[in-house]
Amino acid sequence: MRMLQKSPKASKPLNLSVDTKLLEDARHYGINLSALLNAALREEIGKRWQAENKLAFEENRKRIEEDGLWSDGLRSW
Repeated sequence: MRMLQKSPKASKPLNLSVDTKLLEDARHYGINLSALLNAALREEIGKRWQAENKLAFEENRKRIEEDGLWSDGLRSW
C-alpha cells in the first residue's frame, strides 16, 4: 500500500448526503468540509494500515530485541 500524502492540487468533486442541520451548523462555524473529510479519511486509513501491519511491526520489534539493529556495530558513541 502506498503512503498517503497531502496533494492540494489533486482533488475530485464528490456528491455526499449530509444532515441538513449539521450542514447549517458547520457553515455557521466556518468548518471546511473538504478539509475535514480529507483529515478524517487520512486518519482512518492510517489506523487501518497500522492494524493490517500490526503483526509485521511486532515481529520487527521482536527481531530487534533479540538481534539488535544492523547498525549497532557502526556506532562510535
